[in-house]
Amino acid sequence: MRCKQSFYKSKYNRLLKTIYTLLLIIGIFGSLEAQPLAIGEWRYHAAYGNVQSIAVAEQENLVYASSPNAMFSYDTETEEIQRFNKVNGLSDVGIQRIDYSTDAKTLVISYSNGNIDLLKENTIVNISALKRSPIANTKIINNIYFSDSLAFMSCSFGIMVLDLTNELIRATYIIGQGGQQTAVSDFTIFDGYYWAATSDGLKRANPVNTNLQNFQLWETVNYPGSDSVKILELENWKEKLVIATDKSVYSGNLNSWNLLVERTNAGYSFLNSMSDQLIMLETKSDTTGVERQYILYQSETDSLHINSRFISFPSDLILSSDGKIWAGDRGRSLLYFDDYDIEPERISPRSPYTEKVFDMDAANGKLWVATGGYSSTFNYNYNADGALKLDQSSYWSFYNQFSHPEFQGFLDIVTVKMHPNPNREDVYFGSFYAGLMHFDGENFKQYDNENSILKTRSGDSLRTAINKLNFDASENLWMTSYDTEFPITILTADDEWLQLKPSVTVANNSLTDFVFDDAGQVWFLIRRSNDQGLLVLNHGNTLDDPSDDVYRILRNGEGLGNLPSNQVRSIAKDKNGDIWVGTEQGIAVFYCASSALTENGCDAQQIFVEQDGLGAFLLDDQAINAIAVDGGNRKWIGTSNGLWLFSPDGTRQLEYFNEENSPLPSDNIVSIAIDGKTGEVFAGTERGIISLKGEATEGGEEHSNVYVYPNPVRHDYHGPIAVKGLVDDANVKFTDVSGQLIYETRAYGGQAIWNGRNPNGQRAKSGVYLVFSSNDDGSEKFVAKFVLIK
Repeated sequence: MRCKQSFYKSKYNRLLKTIYTLLLIIGIFGSLEAQPLAIGEWRYHAAYGNVQSIAVAEQENLVYASSPNAMFSYDTETEEIQRFNKVNGLSDVGIQRIDYSTDAKTLVISYSNGNIDLLKENTIVNISALKRSPIANTKIINNIYFSDSLAFMSCSFGIMVLDLTNELIRATYIIGQGGQQTAVSDFTIFDGYYWAATSDGLKRANPVNTNLQNFQLWETVNYPGSDSVKILELENWKEKLVIATDKSVYSGNLNSWNLLVERTNAGYSFLNSMSDQLIMLETKSDTTGVERQYILYQSETDSLHINSRFISFPSDLILSSDGKIWAGDRGRSLLYFDDYDIEPERISPRSPYTEKVFDMDAANGKLWVATGGYSSTFNYNYNADGALKLDQSSYWSFYNQFSHPEFQGFLDIVTVKMHPNPNREDVYFGSFYAGLMHFDGENFKQYDNENSILKTRSGDSLRTAINKLNFDASENLWMTSYDTEFPITILTADDEWLQLKPSVTVANNSLTDFVFDDAGQVWFLIRRSNDQGLLVLNHGNTLDDPSDDVYRILRNGEGLGNLPSNQVRSIAKDKNGDIWVGTEQGIAVFYCASSALTENGCDAQQIFVEQDGLGAFLLDDQAINAIAVDGGNRKWIGTSNGLWLFSPDGTRQLEYFNEENSPLPSDNIVSIAIDGKTGEVFAGTERGIISLKGEATEGGEEHSNVYVYPNPVRHDYHGPIAVKGLVDDANVKFTDVSGQLIYETRAYGGQAIWNGRNPNGQRAKSGVYLVFSSNDDGSEKFVAKFVLIK
């Protein structure tokens, strides 16, 4: 077995060299700690293992592999892996394919929206002409054929010729019948002609014609079964043209074709030739299932079949000049076949198992992700991706039926929650399909209607649908269930089970997200399609006695709750105890949360903001998908149009991020989680998770583990200097060693920042600097120091 799980190969001499180097480093420098993420720095957590396209640059000793939204390179000599994504240079997300031109020494990165990046000499050059062009509704690049410095692109509308040297589009050929657009699946140059596999059949044209934009210059060529089967791929091999149709592969020329392989229940793809060899993927389907194998041809009568046990979900296939095989696999990342009879080497960066995200929970340097979901009608998605974990060392792990047998059948995980006690490893998963799962760091235990008081859905006696998990101040785990008689279940800190049934009518008992206010009341969102608003519960601090429970529905209308819309999407409690509610029509805040169930009640208020002399309610034209509060009580808001940061009172917009002005992979924000310890803000989108190191962390009543970073501040560092571990909202002064004041500020929660410049805007001089921090009454103080090297 030579299965490769991350960066390492089992090569003995290189292992010894690596160990020797590590020992040398440790001996000279001692224990080294990883530098924290710089404030304002982004991290894109792409699923690099979901490889869908590969390219080999043999001259550079590099192999490239792309996932839908990022890619990586693997150096076959040094075994180093380099990641490429929108944070560090790529222009877009949604990679369709990657191809390498040996002549131009250029990697072409094609995106599904028509955008193109060229990677040449470690520089990204963007060509957006096709993306911006109105030529077609879809601008998919299906394949690329290189000839000298030209890239002939097989597109969903025709053929496009890209000049890689001059970085511009040379020509576009629309060659469908009557001059209409036709999808071109592949292109090649053979026997002096241009050949194109199109949805209108196999076509060819003589390149001596200077006006190939004229569709009439492209003649249709007959091939075996051309009247009934679709041609998919083309390849040059041993001075013959190889064509792949729906069910067969032929080699030959205009006048004669020889059948290479044909099966009535099989399909062929990923044709690739190198020297005298030809390789392809065969996919057979019958009543017993799907079987895949690679077929390697030395000649038309000599072929080798590579066992299907090595193949999971193949996505691409390339032969190297030495006859070895590189394969892309959506299930197993980048594969290298050194010997066809043994397990290939698996090469993959550490990354999330999937980019799906529905709910997140972050704390103490850890992030947990629920990847499931449910349909718009609250039905099952049967998602088996499970849950993901990012630990403090930036290592991703996953928990599903493929990694842990305890998750067999535990589908559609829609919520995840860590225990609030930082000394406990416990985490809980809520499944919309199969109840609750508890993981104590070593063992798993599932709860459903068979071993707990959890109830199944109405009309489905097999499924227990949990919507959301959260802990109250007493470390009791609350959970909402869908369409059951008792939609509220509590697992107390003493491991007792309790259930509650609202005394007011909630359609389908469909409660989703919820928070606890400072008075211990519980605020539940009602499924927005019910058009009912919020449900507030005061349980009288007697969970086991429902007789004193009081419920009230808050909705649109003055005196009724005054929500801007009854369709509620998100909810959060801020550090002032106010309840922020995201609706289909903006945000409303309950400043009187503790009075919600009193006789006078509590109406929500919308925040009025003024900009450029005009006034409006805060984001009143936006559907608010997510709200999160950072350590400085600032509000992070996620919508389908991007990510927003507002001041604590919501009257000032501090930041706005979208796909165009930031590395966000998608404007559609699904979930937000903030790690109060590190200040990292995680945004879950429909294209995965991206995080940003924020300016705020959680403060405390005392200074704790105060440190300045970076320290020392070197001359080439131009980011903010941060002081972490401060008392909450501390007054902070930066001085030189003589005590002269350089900068004064107030901490965002437990963290203060300085841009390293004096009051005149000049970079501060080299030397030792002091940081004086204190709370408002001066009872809690701390002094830290750091070095600035100009």
